[in-house]
Amino acid sequence: MRKLLAVVMVFLLGVTVLALVGCGGGDTSTAKTDLKAADAVYKTLEKDLTDLTTSLTTTLGGALSGNYAAVTPAAVQSAAATISNCLQQTPEVTAAYKKVDSLKGVDDYKAYADAMQKVVSSQEQLLSEGKNLIGALTPIAGDQAALAQWFQANTNTFMQLQTASQKIDKANQDAQQIKKNKNLTW
Repeated sequence: MRKLLAVVMVFLLGVTVLALVGCGGGDTSTAKTDLKAADAVYKTLEKDLTDLTTSLTTTLGGALSGNYAAVTPAAVQSAAATISNCLQQTPEVTAAYKKVDSLKGVDDYKAYADAMQKVVSSQEQLLSEGKNLIGALTPIAGDQAALAQWFQANTNTFMQLQTASQKIDKANQDAQQIKKNKNLTW
């Protein structure tokens, strides 16, 4: 009888250990795989955003300092195309980070994914505002007198865009800090 009881106890202990091992990790492996893919998709968007920023800094920065010749139809068309490309990417990037939302037992990974979704959402909003800005410049690109008048009347717009950009940078830093603090790797 004792032998049977010992065998049953060992069996129950084994089942309990297996259950704990199976549940303890939650969907960690899936979360890591999903976030690795999401970060890769985001890197593509981030590269395009960096290229856009460089292009706009050259074009619009020159105009803000009085070089309205920098705002050419070609420069404005190029910026518009890049903005459209970035706006097309944002739903895919957001969806990649949202995959983690339905997983169980991965709260730290979810916190990072949620933070990145907020970053992408803010970037999408800023891109929409940039699209409106470029839309306003398109009909007057190349017309230095009209550009001078427009830039003088809209300097506050650039301050607002700069503030929004700084908030996005901070949100991205916060997301990366979550990743670092929680020691998340993939």
